[in-house]
Amino acid sequence: MSKSKNESYKPERGCLLTGAIILVGISGLISLVAALGENGFKTTELSPWFIALAVGAAIADIIAAIGLWGWKKWAYYLYLGATIVSIVLGLLLTGSALFAFSRIIPFAIVGYIILPKWKFFE
Repeated sequence: MSKSKNESYKPERGCLLTGAIILVGISGLISLVAALGENGFKTTELSPWFIALAVGAAIADIIAAIGLWGWKKWAYYLYLGATIVSIVLGLLLTGSALFAFSRIIPFAIVGYIILPKWKFFE
């Protein structure tokens, strides 16, 4: 069956893109649990703003994964914002540049996987 020209064609995600999107969501869930868990940030003497930004970045990762699943461009930009916030918070918390690389590398990999299919994102 052929699609009419009026119908928008969405390519198949494929295993690689599906896995990347799932990992973005899982990463957000892990970050959320780490921030709010029993041994998370709430047991430390961090500023409430720090904790709120960490939770917000984790929730943004989860929302970004949902948006990427729905082929939305804004979701990748949201993922970028959450990554930047996570990097800043991680640098403030740990003082190690390795933390920045631990957030930049997954973002770059997801971007590389999305790049060939970027034209299909709305």
